[in-house]
Amino acid sequence: RPQHVQRYREYANIYKEEEEERSDRWKIFLERVSDSAQLCVDGLSTEAANREEGNETIEADVIHQPAYNHPQVVVNRIVTPVSDSSVENGFQNLEASAAEEKRTHKVQIWSEIRSSLRPIEDMMSVRVKRRSNASRKGQDNDSQKALQSVEEYRSVKRAPEEDSEEEFYDVDKLDPAQDVPSADINASYAIGSTGDGTNLECNSPWKEELEVLVRGGLPMALRGELWQAFVGVKVRRIAKYYQELLCSESNHCNEVKQQETNGKESDEESLGLGEKWKRQIEKDLPRTFPGHPALDEDGRNALRRLLIAYARHNPSVGYCQAMNFFAGLLLLLMPEENAFWTLLGIMDDNFDGYYSEDMTECQVDQLVFDELVRERFPKLVNHLDYLGVQVAWVTGPWFLSIFMNMLPWESVIRVWDVLLFEGNRVMMFRTALALMELYGPA
Repeated sequence: RPQHVQRYREYANIYKEEEEERSDRWKIFLERVSDSAQLCVDGLSTEAANREEGNETIEADVIHQPAYNHPQVVVNRIVTPVSDSSVENGFQNLEASAAEEKRTHKVQIWSEIRSSLRPIEDMMSVRVKRRSNASRKGQDNDSQKALQSVEEYRSVKRAPEEDSEEEFYDVDKLDPAQDVPSADINASYAIGSTGDGTNLECNSPWKEELEVLVRGGLPMALRGELWQAFVGVKVRRIAKYYQELLCSESNHCNEVKQQETNGKESDEESLGLGEKWKRQIEKDLPRTFPGHPALDEDGRNALRRLLIAYARHNPSVGYCQAMNFFAGLLLLLMPEENAFWTLLGIMDDNFDGYYSEDMTECQVDQLVFDELVRERFPKLVNHLDYLGVQVAWVTGPWFLSIFMNMLPWESVIRVWDVLLFEGNRVMMFRTALALMELYGPA
């Protein structure tokens, strides 16, 4: 924002130095993790391991050497190495590449994360698998309850509602923060939730170090890939599912046009996504990081496709404001389909029920946070009560936007680093409490 340009320039050198330090720390860490991961591999013979290393070395040489030895042409945010002989005919190659890119633009871009991050990705994927298994067990339990007799069902429901609600909040909300020190919470959520402890013993030496590094910030060059690893994109991805969502949208639009051509009036249900969410998406596209060079015409089209695909994937949520900023942020850091699966993981797991029509989870979080503020900052709460101002009026937009456009950019992405690593919403409570402590007196 213009009013923050001068302040950012004052801190720019500090940001640069911190980024260099973070990059060095992560480079050393990843080298050590790769070594430890190789020691944990079972079932691979030494000969096979050496052959695999040789293939990786050859592939690395083929991929990386041209990037340093030859100039590059950037076409639609895709870096393409160019040989010395082709530089003479650069304009012709550029036009050919651009034309080919336009022809293949409908093919969604997907890329695997680099091999050095695979151990982290495998570790974090265990959490996704556990959640999916838990959800399946929950569905099985629900079906079994449905088959029980009315008397048995009532006997089960005789348990006090307050006890069941408190138990629910203790598991999924911030209640443990009231009784457990912050450091213990960090360890229990960040480490305990990443795996079940069965097949991650080899990784135990570096899990705590990984947590410390995440809290110190991710390097910008690795942030997009690490976010994908934290969310478990590799486990979530279903081949061609994203393309099918987009194809179903185009087919739906053709059906609506056909109905209009035939003179038939399309009811609200048949219009579906085309009228319910698409208008709002089109309104919000120009509002998403306006002027950012990556969100040009092609970038806006990618953002539109991503939001439409998620709306079709999860009709109960569809599209609501703030999701455009989430999707836009992800598109700045990763390819389009990778961004879709990352957004899906964030919305369907970390923020399940947050953006539904009744916004139940969001309201619960505000009630929990209100209690925390009353406990820790009674003087501030008394002042707000005297003014007739509810805490949720101030903090509601913070939570709904995940602090996007509420905090400086450097702070926002650092909050997201920890949020996605822990796989829950605790970091939002910590951040909001810190803001209350910092700016409460003012």
